[in-house]
Amino acid sequence: MMGLPSLRALDQAHATRIWLAVEATDMRCGFDRLAERVCSVIGQDPLSGHCFCFVRVAATG
Repeated sequence: MMGLPSLRALDQAHATRIWLAVEATDMRCGFDRLAERVCSVIGQDPLSGHCFCFVRVAATG
């Protein structure tokens, strides 16, 4: 039987990673601001080839 890789092995893999923002993000700020958040919050390069996913804030009023 073939087993699944451990989380440690996956974490050390050189594959594309998916990063999910855990707080709501105002999507009106545009790509430049989102890229800035990637750099400042998690310290990653937004042009690294990884996928950065954000949750939008619902409009109020």
